[in-house]
Amino acid sequence: MTAVERPAADIVADRSGALCFIVRSAPTGAALLLRRRGGTAPEDELRLPLDGNGADGPHAILRGDLPLAEGRWNVHLEPPEGKPVRLAPGLNDLRALVDRAADFRAGGTAPVRARIPYKTVESNLSLVSWQRTPHAEAADLHVTGATLRIGGLLYGAGLTPSATLEARRRTDGDVLWEPMAPVTVEGPRFEAGLPYGALAEAARRLTGPQIWDLALRPAPDAAPVRIARILDDVPLKKQIFTYPATEFGGGTARPYYTKSNDLAVRIEG
Repeated sequence: MTAVERPAADIVADRSGALCFIVRSAPTGAALLLRRRGGTAPEDELRLPLDGNGADGPHAILRGDLPLAEGRWNVHLEPPEGKPVRLAPGLNDLRALVDRAADFRAGGTAPVRARIPYKTVESNLSLVSWQRTPHAEAADLHVTGATLRIGGLLYGAGLTPSATLEARRRTDGDVLWEPMAPVTVEGPRFEAGLPYGALAEAARRLTGPQIWDLALRPAPDAAPVRIARILDDVPLKKQIFTYPATEFGGGTARPYYTKSNDLAVRIEG
């Protein structure tokens, strides 16, 4: 089978986060096979039978509430006989995934699950999966002067008036920026300011790359929760959501989203 003849899957999402894979060229008895990249455990494979009775052709549904380990999953068509074949991306309708933050009950205990399909550099179909409890979903970022303003919603844990914003250096996560920034709390909503100057002062006392991962600590005795943006239709935000560098005191600071869509800040100079 040549690359031109490879089967493709169209994908339609709904507000629950479910993905419907439509593979019109699938033979009778075929299944959709998902394999987690780098995984070797039995749970790193998931088979979904293709139902041939749909109006649009054979289709399989990945439910939004189905547990799926965090990571990148390659999508295959598994015929009744023969080896699985990587699927090519078809047409996607992911409008239902836009701004899903309001669809989850903030402060609840249910895991936040999100899956977004994407086209790899080899033109294969894959999807990225997140499964987090608790989860701090970032809203829009704003820079005021030399301060990064961060707001969002916390899921899976309760916020207290003593919540704080943390920054930990990427290369040695035990190096914590002090002092931690106070957080304004309104129910499950949070907002905090990260002063670039104070973070840069901590960076000057250290050596090596100055990349700081940001987290929300809901209470003094609670574990920190990474701040990320996963409840929308953009799978790889690092190249899409770009922010200008802010100059201060001989250096620059720039917020960005990592390959896992977690929020971080790069300090240079």
